[in-house]
Amino acid sequence: MMVFEVVSENDTASQLEAKVAEYLANGAAEVWVIYPDTRHAWVYQRSTPLARMETHSIRSDLLPGIEIGFGEIF
Repeated sequence: MMVFEVVSENDTASQLEAKVAEYLANGAAEVWVIYPDTRHAWVYQRSTPLARMETHSIRSDLLPGIEIGFGEIF
C-alpha cells in the first residue's frame, strides 16, 4: 500500500511525523509527503529508516519504472 499526504499550511512538522509513523505502522510500504508550495516531496519507506527528498520527480521502489514529474502533479 502507498499513501500520499499533501501538506497544507496548517500542518505542523510533528503532525506530519505522527501521520507518517501511523501509516507505516498500519501497513503502508511507502508514504509520499508532498509539499505543493515548494514543489518537493519526501518519500518514506517501511523497509528503510531513511527518507529521501525528491525535487523534480518522484520515483517509487514499489512501482519500478514509474516516475511522476512535479509538472504533472502541480
